[in-house]
Amino acid sequence: MATFAAAAGADPIPVLTVSVHDRGPSAAQVASVVGAIGADAQSGEALRRELLARFGRYAPPEDVLAAQRTAVAQGETAMFGQSHAAGRRRLQPAVAAMEAAPDALELQENNRASYLKALFLLARIAYEDRHADEAEALLRRAFAFDPWWMPSDYDCPVRFRPFVARLRPPAVAGAPGGSGTLSVRAPREGCTVSVDDARSASTAQSVEQPAPAGGHRVSIRCGEVSRVRSVTVAPGRTTSLAPDPRLDALLRVAEVPGLNYPTAPESPAVVISDGAAVGATLGAARVVLLTGDRPLVVDVRRGELVHDALSAQVERALGAGEGVPATVSVAPPTDPRVDVRPVAPSRGAGAGPWVLVGAGVAALGAGGAFLALRGGALDNLETNCPTFECTRETAPTGNAYREDASLYTALAIVAGGVGVAAVAGGVIWYAVAPRRAAASALRVTPWSTGTTSGLTLDARF
Repeated sequence: MATFAAAAGADPIPVLTVSVHDRGPSAAQVASVVGAIGADAQSGEALRRELLARFGRYAPPEDVLAAQRTAVAQGETAMFGQSHAAGRRRLQPAVAAMEAAPDALELQENNRASYLKALFLLARIAYEDRHADEAEALLRRAFAFDPWWMPSDYDCPVRFRPFVARLRPPAVAGAPGGSGTLSVRAPREGCTVSVDDARSASTAQSVEQPAPAGGHRVSIRCGEVSRVRSVTVAPGRTTSLAPDPRLDALLRVAEVPGLNYPTAPESPAVVISDGAAVGATLGAARVVLLTGDRPLVVDVRRGELVHDALSAQVERALGAGEGVPATVSVAPPTDPRVDVRPVAPSRGAGAGPWVLVGAGVAALGAGGAFLALRGGALDNLETNCPTFECTRETAPTGNAYREDASLYTALAIVAGGVGVAAVAGGVIWYAVAPRRAAASALRVTPWSTGTTSGLTLDARF
């Protein structure tokens, strides 16, 4: 999700469901709450449109236009290597297939770039074949898809540049509404941030740049799937965008919008905080969350539950047996004849000290092995260099044995130190640990036969 620099209060009250593993309140329960709130309630398609406008959309996880990108690359090769007709035969079907998959086309940067290139190449073919009207129509399609797009000087011949520049939307070229600053902070370093044009992508965690006043398209990709935000830059002001990948993963923009958790949240405070974050981005003062237990009315600014006429109205709307069922805990029945008192927890050192002592003994053994290896290296050194003085001929071999001896000495010292410390620590741990207490219990059981009765005393220490 995105947190914008300013979020003014608004009258609408978003109604969001809270589900766990896609199980939560039904559409009928949401409708009951919406009806109770009245005209101020925001849900269904209206809330879905607002969520998409504020939080953007995800590209499809599948790369559905990979073949079309390949066809565009082949069309470019055919255009220059064979003929304009050969290039057109590959480019036109690719453009049509891309336009038939709008989510993949609009939300995935490599698809957008490939689509714009295909339109430009087709326009260039038409222009060079003296079909100016067709070339103009194709370029207008490209600028309608992305007003900020312009072909690179490498792709665009000098004679074609004035024709292309003339068709660029004047509001974009002149930016008459002034300018502001757009600041985007990615969730982490290595994400790709693109503002209006895929070629301006940045992998820095924070991107801040001047931008003409008005709407802009920001694409943030932290993996194979990108998310696109639409932001409006005000003249003379800084507009900030900071996506939250955790909340992005929870948000469900569907027929009944809400938050869907993979596992049950740790506490209601988590749900309240997430709901307040959604409400802040929507510019709402209050948010109604329909959980699996009860409805929650959240004050967005304070991030706290509200207990007022609205919350009472929502609870009444759900009604006993008609709304979201409350969680009820019933104590299991117990047999009075059975002693169910918990056994006193055992105390004592346990196996910990012995594990530590064992590790210390192993370390001491390793130290002894290193000492043995050190002795062998010194023997070899003395064999090659009597009295440990090496000649020019024996120096290479002798120095190697000398280095081995130094290494084994250091390893023996380290292993021995660790071993002594571990053994001492285990002994001290065992000495100071409280003794293990045996479980104790006292139980009196009445009994009766046909002629006699009595009590049985059962004591364990």
